[in-house]
Amino acid sequence: MGWTARMEDTVMVKTQLVATLALASGLLGAGAAFAAAPSASAAGNADAQITRRVLARIEQDMPYSASEFRVSTHDGVVTLSGRAETSYAEERAIEDAHGVHGVTEVRDDLTVVS
Repeated sequence: MGWTARMEDTVMVKTQLVATLALASGLLGAGAAFAAAPSASAAGNADAQITRRVLARIEQDMPYSASEFRVSTHDGVVTLSGRAETSYAEERAIEDAHGVHGVTEVRDDLTVVS
């Protein structure tokens, strides 16, 4: 094997090595980004859990209330909607929602019926 053939083999091996390293680096970077970002399903599960906790707390606080509350959560922001029989029930529902771990904000779309 001549000198030129050996140089071509060396250049080819180095090129393959550089390409492999670049690919590995890209995959590791993508993996790190994937690991760092919460998945949509994880965020959705957290929101569903917050919604259940808010409803449970309102129900525990006002078990005999004729109020009709709907709770939705998106990225930790809880929206209360529906009907509250009194302004006191509205205030209690808002306070209850604020007291749940993971709630970052409470939006009040409740209608007081009396």
